[in-house]
Amino acid sequence: MNMTKLIRNTFLKTKSSKPGVYFSARNLVALVFIILLGISHSNLSGQSTGQPKMENPMPMIVEPMSLLPAPCGNPAIFSQTVYAVNGGPSQDFSGAFDAGDCQLADDFPLTVPSQLISIDVIGTNNGGINPSQYNVYIYDDASGLPGNLIYSELHNVTATATPTLDLSNCPVLSAGTYWVSVQAVMDFVCCGQWFWSTATDGTGNPFAWQNPGGLFMNGCLSWAYGATTCGVAGGTGPGVLFSINSCPAVLSLSSVAPNCRDINVSIDIDGNATFS
Repeated sequence: MNMTKLIRNTFLKTKSSKPGVYFSARNLVALVFIILLGISHSNLSGQSTGQPKMENPMPMIVEPMSLLPAPCGNPAIFSQTVYAVNGGPSQDFSGAFDAGDCQLADDFPLTVPSQLISIDVIGTNNGGINPSQYNVYIYDDASGLPGNLIYSELHNVTATATPTLDLSNCPVLSAGTYWVSVQAVMDFVCCGQWFWSTATDGTGNPFAWQNPGGLFMNGCLSWAYGATTCGVAGGTGPGVLFSINSCPAVLSLSSVAPNCRDINVSIDIDGNATFS
């Protein structure tokens, strides 16, 4: 039975008492139902594949990330390797020597977004016992000196003055200039001092140094250039010995999402995507 005949048979069986009116309220409800049934039937039979068409698919939520790490062989993206026959103190002391806590930092460039994997550092020790703990700090750049702290981690290693420090959280950084500070955690009374060896092939800004507690009495309570302003490492440099091992990273959805906001993506059965 076609749709026209179905409607006629349903609504012309009983006339109303008013001339020209051939259906009641109950008939009207039935008419709406039949029309909807016809639309549904048309959608189902109109598919060339014979599959039902989804009019209101469930939206899929995509969580954006600013950068996605890519696998690689952990190449050294930056290194300074020419020894300058000296070194600067960078150490977290304890007890009576807390005021001697100091940090040395050097800058490095990233020309592409990168995921940092590890840091190789060369240093020396004057006390006969090598450090077994190191702090790693990464800062952004503030007009040629370390700026805001963006990463920190305490490393437990086999005692050595030349550690390889694997970054467990593998920070992903966009292109730009950053500063890395490696600081031995070691008591002075038992073990002496650790010195981060300086490099003559330093690039970018000279290494920076600070001693917030003032025990070294050189006026560098906050970041300043270590060799020229603070007089550490015997004035050698301009950099320190280290290498940064990293992987390149690729931009993801945040490149099209201001302020890395969430993106709602609705995908229908035909593969059409709508972003909001």
